[in-house]
Amino acid sequence: MQIPRSQKLLSGAVSLAFAVSAATATAQQIHPLSTHVPQIIRNGQASLVGSADSTRHLQLALSLPLRNEAQLDALLKQIYDPTSPNYHHYLTSAQFTASYAPTQQDYDTVVRWAQAKGLKVTRTTDNRRVVDVDGSIDTIDRAFNVLLNTYQDSTTQRTFHAPDREPTLDLSVPLLGISGMDDATPPRPHYRKGNAPTTNASSTISAEAIAHITGSGPGNTYKPSDMRAAYYGSGPLTGAGQTVAIFSYDGYITSDLSLYYSTVGMTSSVPVNNVLVAGYNGACFGFNANGTVNNNTCDDGEQILDIVNVIGMAPGLSQVLFYEGNSSTDVLNQMATDNVAKVISSSWGGGDFGTVSDPIFKQFQAQGQSYLNATGDSGQFNSSTYDPPSVDANITQVGGTDLVTNGAGGSWQSETGWADSGGGYVSGTAIPTYQQLAGVINSSNKGSTTLRNAPDVAAEANFDNTTVIDGSFESGYGGTSYATPRWAGLIALANQQAVANGKSTLGFLNPSIYNIGVGSSFAADFHDIVSGNNKPSAGSGSGFNAVAGYDLVTGWGSPNGPALIATLAGGATTTPDFTLSASPASLSIVAGANGTSTISVAGLNSFAGTVAVSASGLPTGVTASFSPASTTSTSVLTLTVATTAVAGSATITITGTSGSLTHTTTIALTITAATGGATQIISNPGFENGATTTPWVLTSGVICSTSSCSGQTPHTGSWYAWLDGYGSTHTDTANQQIVIPAGKTTATLSFFLHIDTAETSKTAANDTLSVQVLNTSGTVLGTLATYSNLNAATGYQQRTFNLAAYIGKTIVLKFTGKENSSKETSFVLDDITLSVQ
Repeated sequence: MQIPRSQKLLSGAVSLAFAVSAATATAQQIHPLSTHVPQIIRNGQASLVGSADSTRHLQLALSLPLRNEAQLDALLKQIYDPTSPNYHHYLTSAQFTASYAPTQQDYDTVVRWAQAKGLKVTRTTDNRRVVDVDGSIDTIDRAFNVLLNTYQDSTTQRTFHAPDREPTLDLSVPLLGISGMDDATPPRPHYRKGNAPTTNASSTISAEAIAHITGSGPGNTYKPSDMRAAYYGSGPLTGAGQTVAIFSYDGYITSDLSLYYSTVGMTSSVPVNNVLVAGYNGACFGFNANGTVNNNTCDDGEQILDIVNVIGMAPGLSQVLFYEGNSSTDVLNQMATDNVAKVISSSWGGGDFGTVSDPIFKQFQAQGQSYLNATGDSGQFNSSTYDPPSVDANITQVGGTDLVTNGAGGSWQSETGWADSGGGYVSGTAIPTYQQLAGVINSSNKGSTTLRNAPDVAAEANFDNTTVIDGSFESGYGGTSYATPRWAGLIALANQQAVANGKSTLGFLNPSIYNIGVGSSFAADFHDIVSGNNKPSAGSGSGFNAVAGYDLVTGWGSPNGPALIATLAGGATTTPDFTLSASPASLSIVAGANGTSTISVAGLNSFAGTVAVSASGLPTGVTASFSPASTTSTSVLTLTVATTAVAGSATITITGTSGSLTHTTTIALTITAATGGATQIISNPGFENGATTTPWVLTSGVICSTSSCSGQTPHTGSWYAWLDGYGSTHTDTANQQIVIPAGKTTATLSFFLHIDTAETSKTAANDTLSVQVLNTSGTVLGTLATYSNLNAATGYQQRTFNLAAYIGKTIVLKFTGKENSSKETSFVLDDITLSVQ
């Protein structure tokens, strides 16, 4: 229960603090911010309840504005102008940071200011765009000269916190915005259950969809593979060599993914790798009836449907990266910094999406990343139905349709506009140039000539779809959440073809899509949807009508996949070829240490060759080695940075050669200077890279997180390695190859180990964990320790060892857990470091 404080006393304190800061800020400027007081407070929809609990802590993300934004805007026009020599010449993340990120001096100033105000800096970012802080409401009030209050929404009756005025800062550099200062608009997934369910066969399907349902799933619901058949057909593209990222405010239960596939009769070998951002623990939460978050329930239906529908359209993807976090600012910025996924799908609205998102969307454009966003499931936009960022002009907005196929799992037959497809315009977002092309806005579609109109495209979203929610397979669901990952998968197919044709990935789609829409290939590339209306489910408005050409229900319509892909990416080639990719695509390495990236080869058109890999563009003091040097699948690149290497950034080019075929990919390398103390050289020491365990080599089932495993916990962070614990004969291993630099005098291994056991013997070491040092041929050079069930103890125990004998050598550090056939013993490892000096 919150304990209210005296609003009168705090208002005086804030006023006094503001007066003092204004009087003493002789070298500072008072920077006012805007858009932090929610609209529902400004328009009177929400009423004041009282002051927020001053002891409650909030996590905020402070965003800095871009530098040289006018020059960036000019560059983006060139990048997406087919007549420009810069057409589709994208930037790396490091290049974008060097040219357009805030200066290091400005970034450091914000960090120092936050600390001086009593805020705890919890996270900084490599691209100098975001500073994450934590502080009590009392501290936040004083730092930003506001009064955080509790308000109640008169429509939903939910309570929320928000500032009573716009923040002002005595800071010498400007901030773009502050995420997390209010929770007036909770994060919302754009999927929902249909109304008036009825029973058909063994499944419960919405009466709104039952009349013409033609899917091949349970009860004739649509499966993800049905969407591939309808929108793409049986062509050869699978998304090979491509990575798709999914944005999420929420976690999911991994077993729900397996349950979905087993229930609908599908399989998938595409790795789904979770990326937990800014300390997010991966937990799954649900929602109350009024839209507020309920941490005591799990609703992962959105997360499951996102994953399976991306993969359904592109079943040969290299991987799906599932980004999870509490703040869209943090998650989007991480996606841009990583720059691994060239297609991003988001089916969420609300939360902290807003003005601070735009610079990141521009970075996506500059780096050739396509971002697709679900417009929502409440029809025409108004103050009751709109969620940001559904009219943002820098991303592609996806609406919904009602699809009919030629029989179960058949080809496209017909389509109408979905009655709940989010569409329209809202004040504050100007019409972009691509919507000002002649023929886009007209009297038939009733679009705005001054404001950004949405959606841009659409796909099947009616209540004839399925998902899994907290262990239960569910039918009768729909939403633009389904349409968006389907489009994302299709764009991955187009990127595959573009790369095979020697081109770049597509990047920001809208300039191309709108030129297609007003061009001669429109009828071949799109299914033009000419019927349907999206009357809003709440608030005012009569909805828009789907009409010939562009409209505010379905945009330009749904994709005629093969034709659209050929227009966007060029015609298909039948020549055997391959693509090359690196994960991660950026590395930050301290001088005197090393880092690794996995180089992946994906064959096209029955390619069966071996690819030799090499590296160029290495700065002085940096060496590269590949294991193996030639591959048909993957090779691990190790970059070793000498202690003498100069701090700075470089772009490493990785070249793959097979006969006359040559392809490249790049890795952004950042070298940081050693601090003069010890340098830690183990990569991924706390397993926080998640399911992407490289360079650790682990047996199946060892990698765990707080959301994927129960019964054990990490020492720090969210991930850990759990060896054994089965209660039967079993062996688990975890090993990593490490280069211990020559010229060092000390090398200290440290790790945290927790052992628990069901064994009752006080004398017999029935289950053991050995810690060994091997050479690269697998020969044991030394056994550091052997632990057993006899060493079981509460909590983690830190273990340290002197590895000075191996300085100047390449070693393999190996943990081997062996369990006999009797009772279980678990060996849990975390925070493994090797510090050299």
